[in-house]
Amino acid sequence: MSFRPKLIASDLDGTIVAHYGEVTQRTIDAFRTAHDMGVEIFFVTGRPPRWMPEIKEAFGIGKAICGNGAQLFDLQNQKVLEEWLIPVDAQIETVKRLRKVIPQISFASEAHNYFHREKNYVPRWDVGLDNVGVDDILEIMTSPSLKLLARCSEQEISSDEMLAIATKELKDLVTVTHSNPHDSLLEISAIGVSKGATLSKIAARLGITAEDCVSFGDNPNDISMLEWCGRSYAMADGHPDAHKAAKSIAEPHTDDGVAMIIEELLKLPGIGQYTARAVLAFAHRMDVAVVDVNVSRVLSRLEGVPMKARALQNFADELVPQGLGWEWNQVMMDFGARHCTVRSPLCDSCPVRTQCKYKGVGDDPAQLSAGVSKPQPRFEGSDRQARGRALRAVGDGSHRTVDVIKEMRVDEGRGEKLIASLVEEGLLQRTGNTITLP
Repeated sequence: MSFRPKLIASDLDGTIVAHYGEVTQRTIDAFRTAHDMGVEIFFVTGRPPRWMPEIKEAFGIGKAICGNGAQLFDLQNQKVLEEWLIPVDAQIETVKRLRKVIPQISFASEAHNYFHREKNYVPRWDVGLDNVGVDDILEIMTSPSLKLLARCSEQEISSDEMLAIATKELKDLVTVTHSNPHDSLLEISAIGVSKGATLSKIAARLGITAEDCVSFGDNPNDISMLEWCGRSYAMADGHPDAHKAAKSIAEPHTDDGVAMIIEELLKLPGIGQYTARAVLAFAHRMDVAVVDVNVSRVLSRLEGVPMKARALQNFADELVPQGLGWEWNQVMMDFGARHCTVRSPLCDSCPVRTQCKYKGVGDDPAQLSAGVSKPQPRFEGSDRQARGRALRAVGDGSHRTVDVIKEMRVDEGRGEKLIASLVEEGLLQRTGNTITLP
């Protein structure tokens, strides 16, 4: 697949977050660049929401799926949007079945901001959240659960062995997985809930297919996501079963394996941030801001300072009223084109004059802002014009290369180079000396 993805989904721990808890700057930069180019970013993790503030702080962008698919989480506003929980009766039956086949097992129940455990369950991460515990987890099973945790605290059997037993016993009741082969720990979700299932659901809402998605993971809880995405990468230092599920292998997470792949993916042809957001706003009526030259001009004048692309986009996103994204974008573009114009803005009659910090006085901040400070290159005689002529030339069927170049009105060397780029991007097909549409 020689095209840029529209969505990148990545596990966290052991994939982009080192086991000592750090994220490298190279990884952060790779994800931010992808985001700036219009790629949807999803951090898909087994973590509960209370462990996500550090991810927001590190990246500053993206959305999240938590609890191995049990929650859609607004990472930037730290808010649960949707959740798919384990019913109480399924929790109780799960505990009863597992106690019969793994007598030494102990349990904890995960919630959004808390977790409860049995006294025999020895926590590794949430130490201190439940210092007392209960004798039997059934005592506190009175409401739906984000995730059940089942542990052999003495590590009598491995996570892989526990998973094999539990899958056989619980396949009709819940979804069972694990994220650490060395920890003797199972992670249990509602039946049908997994990283892959929730990712596919959210992608569909965005109008994105599996072929346009790339995923990264390292353990069995990532398998559903690695299998669903058209392109997927398991970490070289990950679990063997993740390797089997993924289409490709990335370098170890300690060597910035995910960042390496993303950097290469972003070199592929694809739509930019503007086009991606325009499709979401106008075709799917989502509440996202589309920042063109007119909107950039309006916003930078409103703030009274030159603004970079990311600042403009963030500011615009904050202004979009809920449920009115389509209308807001139409109004802003029209207002910039007709009222807040380049050379003669109608400042005296401007409806937002009292909020505007520029008001037509002094240096125009729009002239130094992203998207409006650089003039567009001439179209006449440009590569863009020649490429368009090449596509138009073969619109009615196959043609010889020499004839296509003639229609492009460029010299042979330049024509060959431009045709090669169109073929590489999948826009033209070349067989010998004949050019056709794909």
